[in-house]
Amino acid sequence: MAEDGEQRVILNVGGVKYETYRSTLTEYPETLLGVMFSSRNEALLHPTNKNEYFFDRNGKTFNYIMTFYRTGKIHYEKNPLVTESELNAELEYFQIPSTVNYFDFDLAYKEVEKLLNKFVDLIKSIVFENICVLEPDVKIGFYTLYCNYKETETRICTNFDILNDVTKKEFIRFEGLDDKCYIGSKILKECYNEIYAHLGCVLPGKPIKQTSAYKR
Repeated sequence: MAEDGEQRVILNVGGVKYETYRSTLTEYPETLLGVMFSSRNEALLHPTNKNEYFFDRNGKTFNYIMTFYRTGKIHYEKNPLVTESELNAELEYFQIPSTVNYFDFDLAYKEVEKLLNKFVDLIKSIVFENICVLEPDVKIGFYTLYCNYKETETRICTNFDILNDVTKKEFIRFEGLDDKCYIGSKILKECYNEIYAHLGCVLPGKPIKQTSAYKR
């Protein structure tokens, strides 16, 4: 904590002024401001108005940078005033450590959302391609069976051989037999009810919940 009489500095960032203690900045010597205000660089400082320093950067975004110096954390939530790309640019410029993972969870949720959308699109494609060959019942399943403690590969996909190459490739990826990740079965385990309800609204026919199949 800064003591009375300790040197204060004013950071003018794009016309927005932030006032802090020099020691607050030097607490993180690996950052741009930590290096700039270190005692060994005293002679290189050229303030205006005695203790003011100007940076031609994003003044709104710098609020998050200043929070880092004061708390050691970046507290960021999506908002229309500061985008993630803008914040990333300022983090890079001011050399804030990459270990500050301020929106890792947000990115993870986005990746999960993309994965689920691809999974649902796959099911739609399989149903559509079977409709094109007048198949009345479409069964789609992602299972891994175990027999005498040994893994048995099982494929459940009506008319798999007639599917186009892109659809086959996506099914095999979600099937997960090649890399043993079984992502399709994991998605069904965690999100089956939501996927079932969605497919019932967007596809023709009626999904049969008990058999993990889709019946037109």
